[in-house]
Amino acid sequence: MKARYTGRRKRYKVKLWSTRDIINGVILLGGPVVLMILGLISENVLFSRFAFSIAFSFPAPIARHLYGEKNDGKDLYSVLIYIYAVCIWLFCFLPWKKVTYLISLSYSVACGAYLIYKVREFKTKNDESLNFWLLLISDVFMLLISMVFSVTTEINALGIILAVVGGAAITFAIVYFALRKAEMGLWKNVGYSVLIFVLAAMFCLSSAEKINWALDFSKPAEYSTRIREKEKHTGKNTRYLFTAYIDGKLVEFEVGADSYDKYAEGAGITVNVHRGALGMTYYTLKD
Repeated sequence: MKARYTGRRKRYKVKLWSTRDIINGVILLGGPVVLMILGLISENVLFSRFAFSIAFSFPAPIARHLYGEKNDGKDLYSVLIYIYAVCIWLFCFLPWKKVTYLISLSYSVACGAYLIYKVREFKTKNDESLNFWLLLISDVFMLLISMVFSVTTEINALGIILAVVGGAAITFAIVYFALRKAEMGLWKNVGYSVLIFVLAAMFCLSSAEKINWALDFSKPAEYSTRIREKEKHTGKNTRYLFTAYIDGKLVEFEVGADSYDKYAEGAGITVNVHRGALGMTYYTLKD
């Protein structure tokens, strides 16, 4: 006799978002977009700064407040998320680019170190997981802020050493805290380690260039010269370049879009030659 199946079919429950979640999601996602649009179309500079600062700063801490467990803000996740919100406000009103860069770099390094240390734990607790992703988004945004501009710098041996040592240190930390016990084969571990080292070394080299600029307060030497060639490189970030003889050698350096349009090839210009805090010479147009 053929056996009959008498068990009950398992019913899968679909958990839908509550009205509260939908409202919060619309506010957290739609609010910043509306503010950024208003900031872009407004002709009032002060209002634009307020709009952008609010748009970039309030989603992360508000989400932390709405969905995180109430623990009196004693965990470092919460502290770093609220620091991020304060920093975004500072960026809108601080007139000093060097200070802005140093703040964004310091925040990125502090968050990055903490996230690498906690990466193996964030999946075990819901609140920790939420905080981890919020902090990761904040860190990535700060990192992008610190890399939006470039400085035409002559890399020396110290810059290369800092890039290699920094890249090796970051790679070791990620491998030790994140990949050490991961179930991957030997060659995957080696491949990931090499990729991480290359990216980390590039980040450290870029940071060395900008630290060389941000901590340099020496008086630059001025050279009068003429533009030999103009170039415009388009891509993710448009770059405007002048080529000129400076102190007997041909140098290519970046300028702003306004300066690029202002000067024609053969025009006379004055170039500032800076020593750099790390001894790496960099060039800026005196406009």
